[in-house]
Amino acid sequence: MSLSKPLLSGLIFLSLGGFMIAHATGLRLGTVSAMGPGFFPMVIGILMCLVSAVFLGQACTSKHPAVGTISVASVRPLLLVITALGAFAISIDKFGLILSTVLLVTISRFAGDERLGWLPTAVLAAVLSAFVGYLFWYVLKLPLQLWP
Repeated sequence: MSLSKPLLSGLIFLSLGGFMIAHATGLRLGTVSAMGPGFFPMVIGILMCLVSAVFLGQACTSKHPAVGTISVASVRPLLLVITALGAFAISIDKFGLILSTVLLVTISRFAGDERLGWLPTAVLAAVLSAFVGYLFWYVLKLPLQLWP
């Protein structure tokens, strides 16, 4: 069996799901009505393993072309999104939720094939920041710092 896209996807989902399950076992699970800190990661890990079973089943039952070489251009969007998420995680304590969301959107704009202009990026960042601030600060009342 060659390394096809469904097989590769299934292996990635299986490894991530297994990683989440392994790390969630060290946390208290609780019950559905009183969830512990390990409940959500455990459920997500199990769901990821189930998704991997679907992909692995597709890889075993049908013919898919083998994955060719991976170019830098195909990995660039993934790296940019990971960089944007890392920048958000690092900057949220120092810059607050609103500016960190603007930073996330600004870095992520370079990940697409068709790049957004600066005006649509600014509008998207403003709308998303306002929505995120409203949702997490006012609706959910999470103790997040909105501004630096």
